[in-house]
Amino acid sequence: MEVERIPEWSVVHGKVVVESRFDDGRSRTVRMTLAVLGVSDVRLAEYEWIGNEQMSWTLPGSGKQKCQEGEYRPTPPREDVGGPDDLGRADGLGTEVLLRQGRSGPSG
Repeated sequence: MEVERIPEWSVVHGKVVVESRFDDGRSRTVRMTLAVLGVSDVRLAEYEWIGNEQMSWTLPGSGKQKCQEGEYRPTPPREDVGGPDDLGRADGLGTEVLLRQGRSGPSG
């Protein structure tokens, strides 16, 4: 699962930098720049891995969001689907995705 390659297929990700890794080489802390509907944000994500079956994350830092938690559960590669299968896609092709998020601000 190469999180550095997300910008190759995700139009909202401008830059992804792995800041730290676990001993097995998997990403632990990742800083990413995103732009959605004209709103830019820099997020710091902390990842957890459960074998090859699941990857989850939390956002300890974000300029725009108060909180976010999510997880990917990779599914076997499909020959009839283009694009990456290894990190998942928010459209559900190649992964199951669960996302919980909140926004910052007084009502937040």
